[in-house]
Amino acid sequence: MVIHFQDYETQKNANRNQYGKSSGKRNASTGKRSIPYASRTGFHSAAVRENCTKTEREKKAKTIAIVMLSIIITLFIILVDLTFTAKAANAENAVSGSGIKCYKSICIESGDSLWSIADREMGAGWSDERDYIAEVKEINGLRSDKILAGDYICLPYYQ
Repeated sequence: MVIHFQDYETQKNANRNQYGKSSGKRNASTGKRSIPYASRTGFHSAAVRENCTKTEREKKAKTIAIVMLSIIITLFIILVDLTFTAKAANAENAVSGSGIKCYKSICIESGDSLWSIADREMGAGWSDERDYIAEVKEINGLRSDKILAGDYICLPYYQ
């Protein structure tokens, strides 16, 4: 079936209407062309709209799943780290007398050395005087074994 149009403008409007585009008519108040609902929204039918919505929901679900998985992995790593840190602390306590480590300050008397103080003050928490003296030096910031009478020194012990 062949349709003949009388003028070019009528044919142009018919083609636009046939393909779902605007009719070319302008709104008298705004001067803008009227656009059909399907073109404005991007949805042409309920099936397409349902499909797009389902796709968007699937994307959101995947994003949420990835975020949740990331959080779970992060929490797992933190838990493992805390477990090993606690085991290391427990092992240190077991080796060092399984008590609570405390500190006390003493005044160094004339004739005292780190070795004599270690002999007198070292408890059951250390297996060797050298380990005890090394810790005393570390706590007090000492670089050598020399100490002066009248100074105060911090000593570790276990309760």
